[in-house]
Amino acid sequence: MPNSDKKDLARTASVKATSESPLMLEPIDELLPPNLFWSQSVPISEKRIEKISLHVKSKNKRDTKIAIEILPIEDIWAFNKRIDVAPLISVAKIAGEYEGWVDFYINSDVAPGLYRINIPYLSGISFSASSHLPGVAVTYREPHWDRYVSAKDTIAMRVSPGSFPFEAKNIINGVARPEKWPNIWISDPTQSLPQSITIDFGKKVKFNTVYLTFDTMLINDFRYYKGACLIEECASAYTAEVRQNRKNKEIFAVEGNYQRRRIHRFQSVSADTLTIKIIKTNGVTSARIYEVRVYNE
Repeated sequence: MPNSDKKDLARTASVKATSESPLMLEPIDELLPPNLFWSQSVPISEKRIEKISLHVKSKNKRDTKIAIEILPIEDIWAFNKRIDVAPLISVAKIAGEYEGWVDFYINSDVAPGLYRINIPYLSGISFSASSHLPGVAVTYREPHWDRYVSAKDTIAMRVSPGSFPFEAKNIINGVARPEKWPNIWISDPTQSLPQSITIDFGKKVKFNTVYLTFDTMLINDFRYYKGACLIEECASAYTAEVRQNRKNKEIFAVEGNYQRRRIHRFQSVSADTLTIKIIKTNGVTSARIYEVRVYNE
């Protein structure tokens, strides 16, 4: 259930960030398992898709034609739900023994939201994997299966124009996990830490409690993690500041965090803004926050 708590002061505030990440699904040195049908959900923030690009490797001597389908999807796991909408279809040619990006031209206006990219099985063609991002889910099926099943993989992909689904305003939209949207703020990984978000209440308010939800990659199968493993995407060091008398005042600071949810209580303050600054993560180069709640308890 989305957060609709009227006592949460952040729900009616506005939010700004020092930076926001675009959708980046660049290839890593890994290929997806071959001989499968693949489907990936992708958050599209713009009102048009010019093209989608896939990173491929062909073992075929001759050129290979490939057609992909683009369909709206209700949420990140609704891959097997019937969609009564004609798909957008684009055909491209993969040159023989080619490895690299292949462009599929769409040139269509769309409504911002989640879209499913269906990729067919083709003998001799493999697709590059990418690092996982919230709101991007992948499924696959064998050629003789009727239904898709979830996969831990992510498909390397580019979208043009670029998509920006990891906006600061996601942290107060009431949902603290990927669902119908990524619902997370991610800072631009090309900009160094620290990175911060500032919640503007629009007026001076009194509060003494802040709830924070970080990214601990709940989509992953934790059976494959080693004991006492730190999740790289989780913030490890951060501060909270308010602006009083034209000066920044720190109200709490944390080091060594590894938990998804933290609740911080402190002496009451009155301020019109609250800034959460991510100083360090447990590995990645971008700050990530799913949700911030603010209360006067």
